[in-house]
Amino acid sequence: MDDDFKLDPKFLSEIGAMAEHLNELQIIGTELLTPEVDSIIRNKITNEKTIEHLFDQLLSYAACDKGLALFKRLLRYYYPINPGSVAFYINAYREMYDDDYQVEDDNE
Repeated sequence: MDDDFKLDPKFLSEIGAMAEHLNELQIIGTELLTPEVDSIIRNKITNEKTIEHLFDQLLSYAACDKGLALFKRLLRYYYPINPGSVAFYINAYREMYDDDYQVEDDNE
């Protein structure tokens, strides 16, 4: 590491606090969306716009364990209804969160 580059402990502390706050927001967001997922599954909702809008929201919270679990619950429910859309959202998740995921280029 370069001697001229030193991380300020206060800066590191602030970054840690922001990361913790972000985690808390993800948990709150997941808690707010849980009743919507529960309602869709319980009432056997099949409206694609409703479910896919919820997937769009859930993708933002899938970085935390509870958000990912909720995302997967909705995927499993929706698969028999629209497997193509489920594949789309699985790929969207992988693109956002899976460091090893690579989209294949058809031109190669």
